Amino acid sequence: MVLGRHIKEILVNTGLLEVMRTGQAQAGQKLTIGDRTFITNRTPIYKDGEIIGAIGVFQDISDLDSISRELRSVREISEELDAIIESSYDGIYVTDGVGVTIRVNKAYERITGVLAKEVIGRNMKDLVKEGFFDQSVTLIVLEKKQPATIMQEIKKTGKQVIVTGNPVYNSEGKIVRVVTNVRDITELNTLKSQLEKTQNLSQRYYSELQHLRSQQMDLEGMIVVSPEMKTIIEKVKRISQVESTVLIMGESGVGKENIAKLIHRCSPRFEGPFIKINCGAIPENLLESELFGYETGAFTGAKKGGKPGLVELANGGSLFLDEIGELGLAMQVKLLRLLQEKEFIRVGGTQTQLANIRIIAATNKDLKAMVQEKHFQEDLYYRLNVVPIYIPPLRDEISENDLPEHIKGQISPGEKKVKTLEQIVAEIEEDAISKALERNKNMEKAAHALGIHRTTLLRKARKYGITISGS
Repeated sequence: MVLGRHIKEILVNTGLLEVMRTGQAQAGQKLTIGDRTFITNRTPIYKDGEIIGAIGVFQDISDLDSISRELRSVREISEELDAIIESSYDGIYVTDGVGVTIRVNKAYERITGVLAKEVIGRNMKDLVKEGFFDQSVTLIVLEKKQPATIMQEIKKTGKQVIVTGNPVYNSEGKIVRVVTNVRDITELNTLKSQLEKTQNLSQRYYSELQHLRSQQMDLEGMIVVSPEMKTIIEKVKRISQVESTVLIMGESGVGKENIAKLIHRCSPRFEGPFIKINCGAIPENLLESELFGYETGAFTGAKKGGKPGLVELANGGSLFLDEIGELGLAMQVKLLRLLQEKEFIRVGGTQTQLANIRIIAATNKDLKAMVQEKHFQEDLYYRLNVVPIYIPPLRDEISENDLPEHIKGQISPGEKKVKTLEQIVAEIEEDAISKALERNKNMEKAAHALGIHRTTLLRKARKYGITISGS
Protein backbone atom coordinates (compact mmCIF):
# COMPACT_ATOMS: atom_id res chain seq x y z
CA MET A 1 0.00 0.00 0.00
CA VAL A 2 2.85 2.35 0.80
CA LEU A 3 4.56 1.42 -2.48
CA GLY A 4 1.33 2.11 -4.32
CA ARG A 5 1.11 5.64 -2.92
CA HIS A 6 4.72 6.44 -3.61
CA ILE A 7 5.39 4.45 -6.82
CA LYS A 8 6.89 7.33 -8.71
CA GLU A 9 9.01 8.41 -5.78
CA ILE A 10 10.17 4.85 -5.22
CA LEU A 11 11.25 4.41 -8.85
CA VAL A 12 13.29 7.56 -8.69
CA ASN A 13 14.64 7.39 -5.17
CA THR A 14 14.84 3.71 -4.24
CA GLY A 15 17.85 3.09 -6.36
CA LEU A 16 16.11 0.60 -8.67
CA LEU A 17 17.01 2.68 -11.72
CA GLU A 18 20.63 2.70 -10.53
CA VAL A 19 20.54 -1.10 -10.26
CA MET A 20 19.17 -1.35 -13.82
CA ARG A 21 21.85 1.03 -15.10
CA THR A 22 24.79 -0.70 -13.38
CA GLY A 23 23.47 -4.25 -13.31
CA GLN A 24 24.80 -4.66 -9.76
CA ALA A 25 22.60 -6.04 -6.98
CA GLN A 26 22.39 -4.17 -3.64
CA ALA A 27 21.54 -5.90 -0.36
CA GLY A 28 20.71 -4.66 3.17
CA GLN A 29 20.48 -1.01 2.21
CA LYS A 30 18.71 1.41 4.60
CA LEU A 31 16.21 3.68 2.94
CA THR A 32 13.93 6.46 4.24
CA ILE A 33 10.77 7.28 2.39
CA GLY A 34 8.59 9.98 3.93
CA ASP A 35 8.49 9.34 7.64
CA ARG A 36 9.17 5.60 7.30
CA THR A 37 12.44 3.68 7.34
CA PHE A 38 13.06 0.50 5.30
CA ILE A 39 15.70 -2.16 4.78
CA THR A 40 15.84 -3.05 1.06
CA ASN A 41 17.44 -5.65 -1.20
CA ARG A 42 17.57 -4.71 -4.92
CA THR A 43 18.39 -7.03 -7.84
CA PRO A 44 18.41 -6.47 -11.67
CA ILE A 45 16.12 -8.62 -13.92
CA TYR A 46 17.75 -10.09 -17.06
CA LYS A 47 16.13 -11.44 -20.25
CA ASP A 48 18.20 -12.80 -23.10
CA GLY A 49 21.21 -11.33 -21.41
CA GLU A 50 19.79 -7.86 -21.15
CA ILE A 51 18.50 -5.96 -18.13
CA ILE A 52 14.82 -5.39 -18.55
CA GLY A 53 14.00 -4.27 -15.02
CA ALA A 54 14.81 -4.52 -11.35
CA ILE A 55 13.12 -5.92 -8.30
CA GLY A 56 13.32 -4.56 -4.78
CA VAL A 57 12.22 -6.07 -1.45
CA PHE A 58 11.47 -3.57 1.33
CA GLN A 59 11.09 -4.28 5.03
CA ASP A 60 9.58 -1.49 7.20
CA ILE A 61 11.80 -1.04 10.28
CA SER A 62 10.45 2.35 11.43
CA ASP A 63 9.29 1.07 14.83
CA LEU A 64 12.49 -0.91 15.34
CA ASP A 65 14.59 2.16 14.60
CA SER A 66 12.60 4.24 17.08
CA ILE A 67 13.08 1.57 19.73
CA SER A 68 16.81 1.54 19.00
CA ARG A 69 17.02 5.30 19.48
CA GLU A 70 15.12 5.04 22.74
CA LEU A 71 17.45 2.29 23.92
CA ARG A 72 20.47 4.48 23.17
CA SER A 73 18.84 7.34 25.07
CA VAL A 74 18.07 5.07 28.02
CA ARG A 75 21.65 3.77 28.00
CA GLU A 76 23.01 7.34 28.03
CA ILE A 77 20.71 8.29 30.91
CA SER A 78 21.74 5.14 32.79
CA GLU A 79 25.41 5.99 32.31
CA GLU A 80 24.79 9.53 33.57
CA LEU A 81 22.91 8.19 36.58
CA ASP A 82 25.74 5.77 37.34
CA ALA A 83 28.24 8.63 37.21
CA ILE A 84 26.08 10.76 39.54
CA ILE A 85 25.62 7.93 42.05
CA GLU A 86 29.34 7.11 42.07
CA SER A 87 30.37 10.77 42.42
CA SER A 88 28.32 11.18 45.63
CA TYR A 89 30.43 11.59 48.78
CA ASP A 90 27.57 10.05 50.77
CA GLY A 91 26.94 6.35 50.59
CA ILE A 92 23.96 5.28 48.44
CA TYR A 93 22.22 1.94 48.93
CA VAL A 94 19.31 0.95 46.65
CA THR A 95 16.87 -1.95 47.00
CA ASP A 96 13.84 -3.01 45.02
CA GLY A 97 10.27 -2.92 46.28
CA VAL A 98 10.70 -6.03 48.46
CA GLY A 99 14.05 -5.12 50.02
CA VAL A 100 16.48 -6.90 47.70
CA THR A 101 19.73 -4.99 47.24
CA ILE A 102 20.27 -3.89 43.63
CA ARG A 103 22.83 -1.08 43.85
CA VAL A 104 25.62 0.11 46.19
CA ASN A 105 28.06 2.90 45.36
CA LYS A 106 31.76 3.06 46.20
CA ALA A 107 31.20 5.72 48.88
CA TYR A 108 29.01 3.22 50.75
CA GLU A 109 31.80 0.66 50.63
CA ARG A 110 34.28 3.27 51.91
CA ILE A 111 32.04 4.49 54.75
CA THR A 112 30.76 1.13 56.01
CA GLY A 113 33.45 -1.34 55.02
CA VAL A 114 30.73 -3.52 53.44
CA LEU A 115 31.48 -4.52 49.83
CA ALA A 116 28.86 -4.42 47.08
CA LYS A 117 29.46 -8.08 46.18
CA GLU A 118 28.54 -9.06 49.75
CA VAL A 119 25.04 -7.56 49.61
CA ILE A 120 23.93 -7.28 45.95
CA GLY A 121 21.00 -9.65 45.37
CA ARG A 122 20.51 -10.15 49.12
CA ASN A 123 17.30 -9.22 50.96
CA MET A 124 17.67 -6.77 53.84
CA LYS A 125 15.80 -9.11 56.18
CA ASP A 126 18.46 -11.78 55.68
CA LEU A 127 21.31 -9.29 56.06
CA VAL A 128 19.92 -8.10 59.40
CA LYS A 129 19.43 -11.70 60.56
CA GLU A 130 22.99 -12.60 59.57
CA GLY A 131 24.35 -9.68 61.56
CA PHE A 132 25.51 -7.33 58.82
CA PHE A 133 23.36 -4.55 60.31
CA ASP A 134 21.63 -4.07 63.66
CA GLN A 135 18.53 -2.78 61.84
CA SER A 136 17.42 -1.67 58.37
CA VAL A 137 15.87 1.63 57.36
CA THR A 138 14.75 -0.03 54.11
CA LEU A 139 12.48 -2.41 56.00
CA ILE A 140 11.08 0.50 58.04
CA VAL A 141 10.31 2.45 54.84
CA LEU A 142 8.61 -0.60 53.27
CA GLU A 143 6.57 -1.15 56.42
CA LYS A 144 5.51 2.47 57.05
CA LYS A 145 5.50 3.52 53.38
CA GLN A 146 7.17 6.82 54.17
CA PRO A 147 10.71 8.26 54.51
CA ALA A 148 12.62 7.33 57.67
CA THR A 149 15.97 8.15 59.33
CA ILE A 150 17.78 5.97 61.87
CA MET A 151 21.17 5.48 63.50
CA GLN A 152 22.60 2.22 62.22
CA GLU A 153 25.51 0.10 63.39
CA ILE A 154 27.44 -1.81 60.75
CA LYS A 155 28.13 -4.84 62.90
CA LYS A 156 30.75 -6.21 60.54
CA THR A 157 33.00 -3.16 60.99
CA GLY A 158 31.58 -1.47 64.11
CA LYS A 159 30.93 1.75 62.19
CA GLN A 160 28.13 4.09 63.32
CA VAL A 161 26.20 5.66 60.44
CA ILE A 162 23.10 7.77 60.01
CA VAL A 163 20.86 6.46 57.23
CA THR A 164 17.85 8.06 55.54
CA GLY A 165 15.59 5.91 53.39
CA ASN A 166 13.18 7.29 50.76
CA PRO A 167 10.57 5.27 48.87
CA VAL A 168 10.22 5.52 45.06
CA TYR A 169 6.71 4.84 43.69
CA ASN A 170 5.56 3.72 40.24
CA SER A 171 2.53 5.11 38.39
CA GLU A 172 0.30 2.68 40.26
CA GLY A 173 1.41 3.95 43.67
CA LYS A 174 3.49 0.88 44.47
CA ILE A 175 6.95 1.11 46.01
CA VAL A 176 9.44 -0.13 43.44
CA ARG A 177 12.67 1.18 44.97
CA VAL A 178 14.02 2.31 48.34
CA VAL A 179 16.97 4.70 48.05
CA THR A 180 19.06 5.11 51.21
CA ASN A 181 21.64 7.84 51.89
CA VAL A 182 24.38 6.94 54.37
CA ARG A 183 26.65 9.28 56.37
CA ASP A 184 29.50 8.29 58.64
CA ILE A 185 28.76 9.34 62.22
CA THR A 186 31.99 7.72 63.40
CA GLU A 187 33.94 10.24 61.34
CA LEU A 188 31.76 13.14 62.51
CA ASN A 189 32.12 12.07 66.15
CA THR A 190 35.90 11.89 65.73
CA LEU A 191 35.97 15.37 64.17
CA LYS A 192 33.73 16.70 66.95
CA SER A 193 36.00 15.20 69.60
CA GLN A 194 39.08 16.66 67.90
CA LEU A 195 37.38 20.07 67.65
CA GLU A 196 36.47 20.00 71.35
CA LYS A 197 40.05 19.08 72.26
CA THR A 198 41.37 21.87 70.04
CA GLN A 199 38.97 24.39 71.59
CA ASN A 200 39.91 23.28 75.10
CA LEU A 201 43.61 23.59 74.25
CA SER A 202 43.04 27.01 72.69
CA GLN A 203 41.19 28.19 75.78
CA ARG A 204 43.90 26.81 78.05
CA TYR A 205 46.67 28.41 75.99
CA TYR A 206 44.74 31.70 75.93
CA SER A 207 44.32 31.60 79.72
CA GLU A 208 48.00 30.79 80.18
CA LEU A 209 48.98 33.56 77.77
CA GLN A 210 46.76 36.03 79.62
CA HIS A 211 48.28 34.93 82.90
CA LEU A 212 51.84 35.26 81.57
CA ARG A 213 51.00 38.63 80.04
CA SER A 214 49.50 39.87 83.27
CA GLN A 215 52.54 38.58 85.18
CA GLN A 216 54.82 40.62 82.93
CA MET A 217 52.69 43.77 82.99
CA ASP A 218 54.50 47.00 83.70
CA LEU A 219 52.80 48.24 86.87
CA GLU A 220 53.74 51.85 86.03
CA GLY A 221 55.66 52.73 89.14
CA MET A 222 53.71 50.65 91.66
CA ILE A 223 55.74 49.08 94.42
CA VAL A 224 54.20 45.77 95.45
CA VAL A 225 55.92 44.53 98.58
CA SER A 226 53.46 43.54 101.29
CA PRO A 227 51.51 40.26 101.19
CA GLU A 228 48.29 42.32 101.40
CA MET A 229 49.15 44.34 98.30
CA LYS A 230 50.27 41.25 96.41
CA THR A 231 46.88 39.69 97.21
CA ILE A 232 45.17 42.80 95.81
CA ILE A 233 47.19 42.59 92.58
CA GLU A 234 46.26 38.92 92.14
CA LYS A 235 42.60 39.80 92.70
CA VAL A 236 42.90 42.58 90.12
CA LYS A 237 44.26 40.13 87.54
CA ARG A 238 41.38 37.73 88.15
CA ILE A 239 38.55 40.26 88.03
CA SER A 240 39.99 41.88 84.92
CA GLN A 241 38.79 38.87 82.92
CA VAL A 242 35.09 39.59 83.65
CA GLU A 243 33.02 42.63 82.69
CA SER A 244 31.86 43.56 86.19
CA THR A 245 32.01 47.19 87.32
CA VAL A 246 34.85 47.78 89.78
CA LEU A 247 34.98 50.33 92.61
CA ILE A 248 38.49 51.17 93.82
CA MET A 249 38.66 52.78 97.26
CA GLY A 250 41.59 54.26 99.13
CA GLU A 251 43.28 57.44 100.27
CA SER A 252 44.74 59.93 97.79
CA GLY A 253 48.15 58.91 96.48
CA VAL A 254 47.79 55.13 96.94
CA GLY A 255 47.71 54.45 93.20
CA LYS A 256 44.02 53.95 92.39
CA GLU A 257 44.53 55.04 88.78
CA ASN A 258 47.40 52.59 88.38
CA ILE A 259 45.14 49.80 89.61
CA ALA A 260 42.44 50.89 87.12
CA LYS A 261 44.97 50.82 84.27
CA LEU A 262 46.16 47.38 85.33
CA ILE A 263 42.56 46.08 85.26
CA HIS A 264 42.20 47.45 81.73
CA ARG A 265 45.51 46.06 80.45
CA CYS A 266 44.84 42.59 81.84
CA SER A 267 41.31 42.47 80.41
CA PRO A 268 40.08 41.29 76.98
CA ARG A 269 39.55 45.00 76.25
CA PHE A 270 43.28 45.75 76.50
CA GLU A 271 43.50 46.76 72.82
CA GLY A 272 40.67 49.26 73.31
CA PRO A 273 41.04 52.77 74.75
CA PHE A 274 41.44 53.60 78.43
CA ILE A 275 39.62 56.91 79.02
CA LYS A 276 39.84 58.77 82.32
CA ILE A 277 37.61 61.54 83.65
CA ASN A 278 38.10 63.26 87.01
CA CYS A 279 34.57 63.87 88.25
CA GLY A 280 35.81 66.41 90.79
CA ALA A 281 37.90 68.49 88.38
CA ILE A 282 35.12 69.43 85.92
CA PRO A 283 32.33 71.86 86.81
CA GLU A 284 28.92 70.25 87.24
CA ASN A 285 27.39 72.19 84.32
CA LEU A 286 30.09 70.92 81.92
CA LEU A 287 30.44 67.37 83.18
CA GLU A 288 27.41 65.97 81.35
CA SER A 289 28.55 67.21 77.94
CA GLU A 290 32.11 66.01 78.62
CA LEU A 291 30.84 62.59 79.57
CA PHE A 292 28.03 62.06 77.03
CA GLY A 293 28.92 64.57 74.28
CA TYR A 294 26.50 67.01 72.66
CA GLU A 295 24.64 67.74 69.42
CA THR A 296 24.66 70.90 67.29
CA GLY A 297 22.95 73.79 69.07
CA ALA A 298 22.74 71.97 72.40
CA PHE A 299 23.92 75.14 74.13
CA THR A 300 25.54 78.47 73.35
CA GLY A 301 29.01 77.86 71.91
CA ALA A 302 28.31 74.23 70.96
CA LYS A 303 30.36 73.13 67.92
CA LYS A 304 28.59 72.64 64.64
CA GLY A 305 28.15 68.93 64.10
CA GLY A 306 28.30 68.23 67.81
CA LYS A 307 31.03 66.46 69.73
CA PRO A 308 31.44 62.91 71.03
CA GLY A 309 31.77 62.49 74.77
CA LEU A 310 34.23 60.39 76.72
CA VAL A 311 31.74 57.49 76.82
CA GLU A 312 31.85 57.31 73.01
CA LEU A 313 35.61 57.67 72.95
CA ALA A 314 35.92 54.74 75.37
CA ASN A 315 33.90 52.46 73.05
CA GLY A 316 35.39 48.96 73.10
CA GLY A 317 37.57 49.83 76.09
CA SER A 318 37.34 51.07 79.68
CA LEU A 319 36.03 54.31 81.21
CA PHE A 320 37.71 55.31 84.47
CA LEU A 321 35.58 57.59 86.64
CA ASP A 322 38.00 59.02 89.18
CA GLU A 323 36.72 60.82 92.31
CA ILE A 324 33.22 59.42 91.72
CA GLY A 325 32.15 60.73 95.11
CA GLU A 326 32.31 64.31 93.76
CA LEU A 327 29.39 63.77 91.36
CA GLY A 328 26.27 65.84 91.98
CA LEU A 329 22.94 64.07 92.49
CA ALA A 330 21.64 65.03 89.02
CA MET A 331 24.66 63.49 87.29
CA GLN A 332 24.42 60.46 89.54
CA VAL A 333 20.96 59.72 88.09
CA LYS A 334 22.29 59.93 84.52
CA LEU A 335 25.30 57.78 85.36
CA LEU A 336 22.97 55.20 86.93
CA ARG A 337 21.12 54.90 83.61
CA LEU A 338 24.43 54.38 81.81
CA LEU A 339 25.30 51.55 84.20
CA GLN A 340 21.85 49.95 84.10
CA GLU A 341 21.01 50.21 80.42
CA LYS A 342 24.48 50.53 78.89
CA GLU A 343 23.09 53.39 76.80
CA PHE A 344 23.10 57.20 76.79
CA ILE A 345 21.87 60.28 74.90
CA ARG A 346 24.05 63.21 73.88
CA VAL A 347 23.19 66.58 75.38
CA GLY A 348 20.61 68.20 73.09
CA GLY A 349 20.04 64.90 71.28
CA THR A 350 17.15 62.44 71.05
CA GLN A 351 18.82 59.32 69.71
CA THR A 352 19.85 56.63 72.20
CA GLN A 353 23.32 55.20 71.70
CA LEU A 354 24.71 51.96 73.08
CA ALA A 355 27.82 52.11 75.25
CA ASN A 356 30.22 49.22 74.76
CA ILE A 357 32.41 50.06 77.75
CA ARG A 358 33.59 48.71 81.07
CA ILE A 359 33.29 51.16 83.94
CA ILE A 360 35.93 51.40 86.65
CA ALA A 361 35.30 53.95 89.40
CA ALA A 362 37.53 55.24 92.18
CA THR A 363 37.00 57.35 95.29
CA ASN A 364 38.73 58.44 98.46
CA LYS A 365 35.37 59.05 100.14
CA ASP A 366 33.15 56.74 102.19
CA LEU A 367 30.32 56.28 99.68
CA LYS A 368 28.31 54.12 102.07
CA ALA A 369 28.25 56.95 104.59
CA MET A 370 27.32 59.38 101.81
CA VAL A 371 24.36 57.12 100.92
CA GLN A 372 23.13 57.27 104.54
CA GLU A 373 23.51 61.05 104.46
CA LYS A 374 21.50 61.22 101.20
CA HIS A 375 24.47 62.68 99.32
CA PHE A 376 24.89 59.65 97.06
CA GLN A 377 22.30 57.56 95.21
CA GLU A 378 21.87 54.17 96.88
CA ASP A 379 21.14 52.40 93.57
CA LEU A 380 24.23 53.91 92.00
CA TYR A 381 26.37 52.88 94.96
CA TYR A 382 25.32 49.24 94.63
CA ARG A 383 25.77 49.35 90.86
CA LEU A 384 29.33 50.64 91.29
CA ASN A 385 30.22 48.41 94.21
CA VAL A 386 29.88 45.11 92.31
CA VAL A 387 33.57 44.32 92.79
CA PRO A 388 35.13 46.47 95.53
CA ILE A 389 38.90 46.86 95.86
CA TYR A 390 40.34 48.62 98.88
CA ILE A 391 43.93 49.83 98.69
CA PRO A 392 45.55 50.31 102.13
CA PRO A 393 47.36 53.56 102.97
CA LEU A 394 51.04 53.77 102.09
CA ARG A 395 51.96 54.12 105.77
CA ASP A 396 50.58 50.61 106.23
CA GLU A 397 51.98 49.32 102.96
CA ILE A 398 55.66 50.36 102.97
CA SER A 399 58.10 49.86 105.82
CA GLU A 400 61.75 50.88 105.95
CA ASN A 401 62.75 47.28 105.32
CA ASP A 402 60.98 47.41 101.96
CA LEU A 403 63.11 50.30 100.66
CA PRO A 404 66.50 50.20 98.90
CA GLU A 405 69.51 50.33 101.24
CA HIS A 406 70.62 53.83 100.22
CA ILE A 407 67.14 55.24 101.02
CA LYS A 408 66.78 53.56 104.40
CA GLY A 409 67.40 56.02 107.20
CA GLN A 410 66.83 59.03 104.94
CA ILE A 411 63.09 59.11 105.69
CA SER A 412 61.99 60.15 109.16
CA PRO A 413 59.06 58.39 110.90
CA GLY A 414 56.89 61.38 110.13
CA GLU A 415 57.87 61.36 106.49
CA LYS A 416 57.01 57.67 106.18
CA LYS A 417 53.44 58.56 107.00
CA VAL A 418 53.08 61.40 104.53
CA LYS A 419 55.31 60.49 101.61
CA THR A 420 53.23 59.41 98.67
CA LEU A 421 53.88 56.45 96.46
CA GLU A 422 54.94 58.77 93.64
CA GLN A 423 57.65 60.37 95.77
CA ILE A 424 59.12 57.05 96.79
CA VAL A 425 58.96 55.76 93.22
CA ALA A 426 60.71 58.92 92.00
CA GLU A 427 63.60 58.40 94.42
CA ILE A 428 63.99 54.78 93.44
CA GLU A 429 63.70 55.59 89.74
CA GLU A 430 66.27 58.39 89.91
CA ASP A 431 68.70 56.11 91.71
CA ALA A 432 68.17 53.28 89.17
CA ILE A 433 68.80 55.61 86.22
CA SER A 434 71.95 57.07 87.76
CA LYS A 435 73.41 53.64 88.49
CA ALA A 436 72.53 52.30 85.02
CA LEU A 437 74.32 55.23 83.37
CA GLU A 438 77.35 54.85 85.63
CA ARG A 439 77.69 51.15 84.83
CA ASN A 440 77.06 51.32 81.09
CA LYS A 441 78.52 54.73 80.10
CA ASN A 442 76.17 54.62 77.10
CA MET A 443 72.55 55.72 76.81
CA GLU A 444 71.53 52.83 74.52
CA LYS A 445 73.02 50.20 76.83
CA ALA A 446 71.64 51.88 79.92
CA ALA A 447 68.15 52.01 78.42
CA HIS A 448 68.42 48.33 77.47
CA ALA A 449 69.53 47.43 80.99
CA LEU A 450 66.57 49.30 82.45
CA GLY A 451 64.16 47.73 79.94
CA ILE A 452 62.95 51.08 78.58
CA HIS A 453 63.31 52.99 75.30
CA ARG A 454 66.18 55.46 74.93
CA THR A 455 63.76 58.38 74.52
CA THR A 456 62.06 57.41 77.80
CA LEU A 457 65.47 57.29 79.50
CA LEU A 458 66.37 60.72 78.10
CA ARG A 459 63.06 62.23 79.26
CA LYS A 460 63.33 60.79 82.78
CA ALA A 461 67.00 61.81 83.07
CA ARG A 462 66.07 65.40 82.24
CA LYS A 463 63.22 65.22 84.75
CA TYR A 464 65.65 64.32 87.53
CA GLY A 465 68.42 66.60 86.29
CA ILE A 466 70.77 63.73 85.43
CA THR A 467 73.36 64.57 82.81
CA ILE A 468 73.93 62.04 80.03
CA SER A 469 77.32 62.45 78.36
CA GLY A 470 77.08 63.03 74.63
CA SER A 471 73.32 63.75 74.65
